Amino acid sequence: DSGNTGNTGNTGDTGNTGNTGNTGDTGNTGDTGNTGDTGNTGDTGNTGDTGNTGDTGNTGDTGNTGDTGNTGNTGDTGNTGDTGDTCVPDCFDKECGDDGCEGSCGSCYGFDACQSGECVCQPQCFEKECGADGCEGSCGTCTGQDDCIDGSCICQPDCYLKQCGDDGCGGSCGECTGELGCRENQCVDMFPFVRGSLTWSYASDETMTHYKAEDYCEDLGGRLPSVDEFRTLIQNCSFTETGGSCTLVDSCLSESCLNDDCSGCSGSTSGQYSVFGDNVNFWTSSVDGNGLYAWLVLFRYGRFMKSLKNYKQYVRCVK
Repeated sequence: DSGNTGNTGNTGDTGNTGNTGNTGDTGNTGDTGNTGDTGNTGDTGNTGDTGNTGDTGNTGDTGNTGDTGNTGNTGDTGNTGDTGDTCVPDCFDKECGDDGCEGSCGSCYGFDACQSGECVCQPQCFEKECGADGCEGSCGTCTGQDDCIDGSCICQPDCYLKQCGDDGCGGSCGECTGELGCRENQCVDMFPFVRGSLTWSYASDETMTHYKAEDYCEDLGGRLPSVDEFRTLIQNCSFTETGGSCTLVDSCLSESCLNDDCSGCSGSTSGQYSVFGDNVNFWTSSVDGNGLYAWLVLFRYGRFMKSLKNYKQYVRCVK
């Protein structure tokens, strides 16, 4: 029968750890009898280097267990050396970047870059002139007829309700045929105005040189009007109307034929000197003797003057 278990001795105070003493040999196990009192555990010394464990004795025949001898005192454990200062990571108010201890407070993703501990979106506008920059902003805005396509502003032709003329992107919305010409993007009869025996065209939308003006009227099926023909369009200025005192006529086109009355009347932008309400300058077909100059009619004054042919003026054709 097992004997009563002896009282457990009080555990001594733990001191500084020193070297652990050698464990004594374990005695041979005898017959199992009453378990002896357990001896008091000695004070634990300072922990130091761990001593070699003693040899374990041979296990005897199982009989009554003899009293367990008192365990020898454990040697002192040596003092642990001082640990250097411990680095404390600092990630207060940081979502990324260095934590100060060779670690990280986090990483940024997508178009974000770490700036002063914050993930800040970096606009992506390389080789882009328009569109989203990836950071809820814009790389630029297209104007006019341009649309943003894959980061580039590309002109979109506009020919809605147009029969002819420019499409807004350097192309054409179509060409007019026969005696029809393009006016305000519509193919229309370009000679709608009848004055006596002559039929007059619309005024050109653009100015052009005298050389181009001759081709322009020919393409419309007409020609440039002469000085005498333009004088039939002047009104409210008796000097230069047909039969007026201005001596510049088709039969006399040299510089010497130009008298003071050919200067017309006081200036006005109202169009009062033209039967069509014109107030700009138009080329005539009439040229002076050397062929470098051609005569103009200035409807702002009801006046005639000459100009080098390579200058640009508006055009009305006649047929």
